[in-house]
Amino acid sequence: MIIAAPTGAGKTNVALLTILRQVSEHIDEKSEGPWDLREKQFQIVYIAPLKALAAEIVAKFKAALCYLKLNIAELTGDMSITKAEIAETHIIVATPEKWDVVTRKTDGMMDRVNCLIIDEIHLLNDERGMVLECLVARAITTGLKNQKPIRIVGLSATLPNYNDVAEFIGADEQGTFYFDSSYRPTPLKCGFYGIKETTNMKRANNIMNDVIYTNLKRMLKMGKQAIIFAHKRGETYSTAIEMIDIIKEKSGDS
Repeated sequence: MIIAAPTGAGKTNVALLTILRQVSEHIDEKSEGPWDLREKQFQIVYIAPLKALAAEIVAKFKAALCYLKLNIAELTGDMSITKAEIAETHIIVATPEKWDVVTRKTDGMMDRVNCLIIDEIHLLNDERGMVLECLVARAITTGLKNQKPIRIVGLSATLPNYNDVAEFIGADEQGTFYFDSSYRPTPLKCGFYGIKETTNMKRANNIMNDVIYTNLKRMLKMGKQAIIFAHKRGETYSTAIEMIDIIKEKSGDS
């Protein structure tokens, strides 16, 4: 299944519903407890592109699925678990590179996986795309080998060629869902500002900061919140300092 929808549209909730669907197939109805999953082991792998996002997803899943008493673990460059611990885990949230290394070096690691959820699957077009390609190919070949297809679910906010990606992961027309910008919880508007200065980078930056300040003041006067995005991490700090200096300089400006 492929889900292409704007940020905040509920793609993570779709992942949760996918997990619940998988869990429902492994509940032992004959057991004394309503959620006894010990006798029928299964495993779901959630691929998150960043370590910070993986930690966030783990926290969200633990809170949402705590009543099921599932074992949920993070597998990233900062958080490692042993092979035995992986075998005892129902849901693994991992970065693409970490899961690629684990499944490439250890035979049979994919055999217990029932579902592979790939967040930000549009990274197939990124320099890290080859890793995602390997994960999808490994899941498909493992399913063919074991005669037990592994369900693949792709999530993305920016996926113009969603049909191509759907074909790649094996999603049919009924399993392909595309939602345009009209489904955004907050409408998005785009504006373009021309900056003619090209010879002096400092001067061009000053003009950009003036544009940012003008729009920031306009948004605050309307009682709305604002987020300023920068190209690099270093520019985030420098832009914040420059905004403070401009505000101090124009403090008399209402």
